[in-house]
Amino acid sequence: MSAEQARTSVLAADAALDEARAKKRAAEAALVATRAQHGAAAAALQQSKSERARAEDAVGQIAEINARIAAAEASVHAAELDLEFTRLRAPFSGRVVNLNISPGAFARTGVEVFTLVDTGNWYVMANFRETQLRHIPAGAPVDVYLQSHPGRHFRGTVVGLGWAVLPENGTSVNGLPRIERSLDWIRLAARFPVRIRIEDPDESFRIGASAVATVHGSLTRVSQ
Repeated sequence: MSAEQARTSVLAADAALDEARAKKRAAEAALVATRAQHGAAAAALQQSKSERARAEDAVGQIAEINARIAAAEASVHAAELDLEFTRLRAPFSGRVVNLNISPGAFARTGVEVFTLVDTGNWYVMANFRETQLRHIPAGAPVDVYLQSHPGRHFRGTVVGLGWAVLPENGTSVNGLPRIERSLDWIRLAARFPVRIRIEDPDESFRIGASAVATVHGSLTRVSQ
């Protein structure tokens, strides 16, 4: 080998060595970068795990808070229900009668403490003779006068006729109205109750009061 060839070989070897060293430095730099990326990824993973743990804790706290809210709402509902049970509301407007309890006293279950009279709907029960019933159809208009206020006129409507009364003799039947006859030695016609709804009642009406009712029947006027 000549000196020129040897020199060329040395230069080629030096160039290859420089290239190898450059590749080594590049590989080392890539390794450092990879390690840095791995470290960053590991840190990010750890941060993600921490954030997930915090999120799970937050979810658990939210569930606990929701449970507390539900329990508080149930307590409020129970308190409102207890308060509602302390108030009695009548199904209709009226007057309280036969009150047998004083303020501060305790009412007992099943024991009546007063009677509530519905003053918005009034009915007159007129006892007509059985011979008059055929002239009294349901829906017939009625003139009503109270004995306590004879000068006041009230309008009424027949809403029902009685179909049974308690027999004077024979077997008694529970649940039937008993209407006394005025004379014992004369065979009088039986009387049957006729239910009359008052169309324009006022405060003059009382349960048990007496009234005069004149029905404008199919053929004639029938009074009781």
